[in-house]
Amino acid sequence: MLLHHALPNPLSTPFWSRRGYRPLYTQWVRHLGV
Repeated sequence: MLLHHALPNPLSTPFWSRRGYRPLYTQWVRHLGV
């Protein structure tokens, strides 16, 4: 299962970590302003 969560939310990572989820990879994305 692939799970996307809000990294800026400080409670998100510990929440999913406690449920056994582990990071698969880190993706860096640059959003260009229009």
